[in-house]
Formats: sequence, structure tokens, C-alpha cells
Amino acid sequence: MDVTERKRIGKQLRRERDLTRRILDTCPVTILVIDAERTITFGNERMNEVMGAEDIAGTPLSEVPWTIYEDGEPVPAGRRPFDMIREREEPIYDLQYPARINGRHRWLSINGVPLYDDGEFDGAVFAVEDITDRKRREQALSTVHEVTNRMMRAGSGEEVCELAVAAATELLSVSRAAVYAFDSETHALRPAARSPAARSSSRLARGSTTARRSGRRSSTARRGWSTATRRRP
Repeated sequence: MDVTERKRIGKQLRRERDLTRRILDTCPVTILVIDAERTITFGNERMNEVMGAEDIAGTPLSEVPWTIYEDGEPVPAGRRPFDMIREREEPIYDLQYPARINGRHRWLSINGVPLYDDGEFDGAVFAVEDITDRKRREQALSTVHEVTNRMMRAGSGEEVCELAVAAATELLSVSRAAVYAFDSETHALRPAARSPAARSSSRLARGSTTARRSGRRSSTARRGWSTATRRRP
């Protein structure tokens, strides 16, 4: 192979490498490569964002600021994704874990495949996706389904309203929620069910209104007394 051919091949390899790097860096999921010694040898831009560093190559896996959980406890050694791939020597797909990343609770979906060098295990490639929003939607749909079934079995309209308030506080993450029913006789809305915070807020509002009215009456009385006093001969 002459010099020109070697240069052409080298240029082609660099272009393919750069293209691969750009594809990995624009990928919305975390991509990382871990060698057999549990050291990260590559991480894309998304992984660097998670780590808060420009380049995490050379970082031991133990120093990655996230912890995955199983049954409420950190996943022990031997059951972690890297250990599973090394032990079984086969890929893993969509293993879902609750996790804590830099102090934040998230849900992760982990996929990984083993790497080999001359038939020997040489590490693994992982694609890690943040599925927190998906999990929240799934939980919300499950709650809606459960509440709907309970409403259908409710024995009264009042119970339906109470269930609706409870669902609203959970699904919308609000503390004050209320359901109002239309009174056909008075043509007005009346509270049919309220959360504890809404009831408390309503009592405070009524107390404030009563105090303002009392204050206005007292002020009027004082003004009347003062005027009558000045008019005395």
C-alpha cells in the first residue's frame, strides 16, 4: 500500500469517527462505554451533562453520581447492570430502575451489550434513557382508572365529589381543591366537597371578611361620635 492510499484510508477513518461522534453527541439518551476494569472510557454529551464535566473518560464507574434502587434499597453488587452483563455475557434490554441522580429522583431505562477482545470480556456499552415523565404519565393513568372505578361503585353523589377532590389533589399536586354543585332552587353553586386545605382557606377568608366588616362599622361609629362631639354648642 503506497503513501497516497494510506492517507486516503486515514482520512476516511477520521471522517467516519467524527461522524459517529456527532451522532452520539446529538443522541438524547446517555451513551457510555465501560471497560472491564469498571472505568468509563467514553461518554457522549448527555453523559457529560449528567456528570457536570466536559469529559468523563477515565472516571471510575463508582464515582458516577447516581444510585439505582430495587425494592427501595440500592441495588447491591452482583445485581447491577454491568455485573449482569459480565456474568451472563449477553445483552440487557429496558431494565427499569428508580434512581437518584445528583440528588434528584428519576426513573431510568438501561440497555447494554457486552464488548469482547479476542474472545475475552472487554467491557460494555450502555444506553441509559430518562423515563421519569413516562412513569409519571403511567402513574397518572393508573390513578385515573382506579378513581373512575371507585366513582362507578360510589353509593352517593357526595362520595363521588369526595373522590374527585382526592384525585385532583394527587394528580395535579395541589393542596386546595374543591367540587361545587349547582343548586337548581337558588341558582347558585354550593361546595359539595373540599380538601382540608381548601376548607381551612375558606375559614380564614370568612374570618378576614368578618374582621373587615367589623372594622368598617367601628370606624363609622367613631366618625359619627366625633362629628356629634364637634357639633355640641
